[in-house]
Amino acid sequence: MKSSIDPTLKQEGTKSPLSEPSGLAVDVLGTIVNRAYDRAKRWAGANLILQAVLFVAGVVAIFWPFVTLSYPPLAVLTALAGADVARRATNFKELAEEAKRLHELVAGFGNKPTGCQLADLNHSLRNELSPEQAALLKQGITYASSEPYGPRRALENLCESAWFTKHLANHCAVWVGWTFISSLVVAISLLLWLACSHAGTGRAELGAQCIAATFTFLISVGTVVSWVEYLKLAQKAKEVDAEADHLLASPNPTAFEVHCLLTEYQVARASAPLVPTWIWKLYRDSLNNDWKIRTAKP
Repeated sequence: MKSSIDPTLKQEGTKSPLSEPSGLAVDVLGTIVNRAYDRAKRWAGANLILQAVLFVAGVVAIFWPFVTLSYPPLAVLTALAGADVARRATNFKELAEEAKRLHELVAGFGNKPTGCQLADLNHSLRNELSPEQAALLKQGITYASSEPYGPRRALENLCESAWFTKHLANHCAVWVGWTFISSLVVAISLLLWLACSHAGTGRAELGAQCIAATFTFLISVGTVVSWVEYLKLAQKAKEVDAEADHLLASPNPTAFEVHCLLTEYQVARASAPLVPTWIWKLYRDSLNNDWKIRTAKP
């Protein structure tokens, strides 16, 4: 499950001896998953900061003409830096998703990765997390299933993962949606106020330019796109959860069916935005309690 890196699969229920794969390969893989997602989020955050700097500099250039000539070079350099930072974030996210897929195969079917796969992944992620970070994040890549390795265990893990993803992605969509709507309301209100109160003074034009810059900023950081992508991820996770639950109701789900559904879920997750760590921390306790309700025996 995604932890701080990808907290979409957080679960702290009681684990059976079978619920935790063990061994050096599994421990290394868990660390790799944590490090990769953690770095992807750090670079994604850095990219957001760069775009915020670009926006603030644009507003300053609008209201203080004496710095206007300095803005184009700054904008070009910041945009180039942002492109490189975004590339790094994407690379680490791809590494994390690759490691996560391997971990899901270990947790569901007991298929441990090869030494070559571990070495290649680990070579791209040399720096270790602190012991505190590692201990916290590994709570997010555990599962509660007590089934033996095989299709049924993989389905239970998939249900757990998709259920947490569904709710965390919905929470992300709500936060992003409110951010966009609030910014939109403030910008339109300011535009109307400037147009009514300062018509003909030149300030209304400056206000309109500032608001146009605000809209550009919201679009540039992918607010609307992220909103839609989180909603799509939540819907897909809901569908996968329902299908996995349906397969669990059958007496003998096949490995082929499980692999197809797991791959479908992995593709949807890989194309979606990262779930911020603070979202996971904010909702993890309530989700863990609700998960216990879902899995309680009648």
